[in-house]
Amino acid sequence: MQPSKLQPTATILKAEWNDLIVEYACLEVVGNFDFAMPKDAISVAFSPHERVAWSVDGGQTQTTALPPGSVFVYSSREFVWHRREKEGKYVNIMLDQRLLNQLAAENGLSTPIELEHRVIFPDPTIMHIAQLLKSEVISGGLAGNLYLK
Repeated sequence: MQPSKLQPTATILKAEWNDLIVEYACLEVVGNFDFAMPKDAISVAFSPHERVAWSVDGGQTQTTALPPGSVFVYSSREFVWHRREKEGKYVNIMLDQRLLNQLAAENGLSTPIELEHRVIFPDPTIMHIAQLLKSEVISGGLAGNLYLK
């Protein structure tokens, strides 16, 4: 069976604070499809999956397990989901390039800074931050500016 070239639907709640955009989403479709993730973002998958299929930059499709709390760092590369067996819930954190460069400069790092592409790895700190930001998106962002300070 060939994957559909149509983008599946996702229910997305979104909040913005200055140079930070956070989306809490549920990718509702299951089966075969193509769903591109945002570039230059950090994502945390909350729903575990026994098998998912994905590819990077149009390369060979890979099939792997997806443990809950898996972290993805999407650089300028194209990451596309091709198959899920159940809906997926996740948080996307999009950091504006100005913010990345500002943080780098404030910490003595050279700029411009670029995210390094990595997929499906555990990171308790990123997971904790994603959970906090997820709560902020769901609650309407009442304390979001405090997290950015």
